Parts: sequence; C-alpha cells; structure tokens
Amino acid sequence: MLEQVLGEIHNWFVREVIPGEFEVAGGQLRMPEGRALQDGQYLRVVGSVFADGLHQWPVEGLPHDERFEGEVWALAVPQEVVDLAGVIDDWDSKKFDYQLDRHCSKTNADTPNIGLLNHPQEIGTAIRKPVNRTA
Repeated sequence: MLEQVLGEIHNWFVREVIPGEFEVAGGQLRMPEGRALQDGQYLRVVGSVFADGLHQWPVEGLPHDERFEGEVWALAVPQEVVDLAGVIDDWDSKKFDYQLDRHCSKTNADTPNIGLLNHPQEIGTAIRKPVNRTA
C-alpha cells in the first residue's frame, strides 16, 4: 500500500538517485561499490525486469537473479506517511472482510457459496425482468 500512496501523492521523498549497473544475486540486491543504504531505509528500483518497485533495505528474497542498468532511488519516507499507508491497508482489509462476510456463506468447509446467489432479492429487479424477444 505504501507504494500506491507514494505514487498517488506524486512524492517518493527521494533523497538520492543512484544510477548504474546493479545485480541481484542469490535473491539479494547488491549496491555498487561505495554506495550504502541504512537498514530499514526505503528504496525504489527502476529498470529491473524482476525487481522494479518499492523495497526496504536490505533487499532479500527477490525471485530471480539478474544484472540490469537502472536506478535505485534512496528514499526518506516520513514515518507519518508509512503509518498512513498502514491505516489504509488495515481499513481496506477490513472492508474486504466485511464484503466477504456479507456476500459469502459456506455450506461446508470445501464449498463456498456466493451470498447473492442464495439471496437473489439483493441483486434487484434485473433478474425478474422478462427478456424481450422478437420472433
């Protein structure tokens, strides 16, 4: 969610743009010699095939090794923005859970039923309208 928030407000809080050739080896992003980020610092990778996006240093667990020419944006995201993204994420997951509770029921552990199919009156009158046929 933080990546979406930063994109929406059009502010990545860029502290430094580091261009160059980067490597992902053993699932870890490696920075060029003499470049270091602080543990927990946010960064944005640009120009990678597999690792583009927002990450937190150290970047580990990337799915594919690669070498790429691109940029790493060292960010200084205020904690208030990070917290706001967390609040939005919590709200969004609760909203989704509410929708699932409201519209889905389970007859047994393996077979979910969509609640609207069990309660067609919630769909409205659309399902009761006759089909106009010309023959």
